[in-house]
Amino acid sequence: MAGTERTDRTVTLERLARADTFGVVLEGESFPAPFSRRDCVWSEWIYNSADLPAESGFHSGESEGGDFRAKTEFGSLMIDSRTIRPYIAPSFEGGMMRKSEEDLVTEYCLETSRTYFARVEAATYSLPGFRFLPFVPRRRTVLLLVLSDRAFSGRRPVPPLVPTFRGMAWG
Repeated sequence: MAGTERTDRTVTLERLARADTFGVVLEGESFPAPFSRRDCVWSEWIYNSADLPAESGFHSGESEGGDFRAKTEFGSLMIDSRTIRPYIAPSFEGGMMRKSEEDLVTEYCLETSRTYFARVEAATYSLPGFRFLPFVPRRRTVLLLVLSDRAFSGRRPVPPLVPTFRGMAWG
C-alpha cells in the first residue's frame, strides 16, 4: 500500500463495497500454522490419501483463527473469519504419515502484517420458505471479504479459491 496512509478510522464492509480493489494488512492474535509454522491470523489444512487423485475429495483439517482486524487505506474493520473468501496459494504442500498411510497435506494461511489484495462481494443464498408458503424461498444477501495474495485480473482473483470454500454455493 505504498503511497497511501492507513488511518485508525473504523469502516464497514458496506463502505468498502463501493471501492474497487484495495490493499489490506491483517492484524490480530496470531499463531504458528501447523505445517509451515508461519505466523497466521487464520489457517486451515486439507489432506487426501496419496493413492487418490486430488479431485476425488479431501478431508479438512482443523481450522484456526477467529476475528481479526483488516487495515485498509479507508480505515480498519474487524473481520469474522466466516465472512472471508481466501483465494491464496498454499503455504505448505507435502506428505504426512497418518494411521500408517501417507497423506498429501495442503495448508493455507493468512499471515499477519502481510499486504493482501481485497474487494468486497455480495453473495446471495436461499433459505427455506415460510411455514404457510413453503414453496417460496426467501433470499438473503451477505457481504464477503475476498482476499488474494496476488493482484486481481479484472474483478477476479488469480489463485483458486481455497478448497474448503468451493462447496459453498453463492450466486
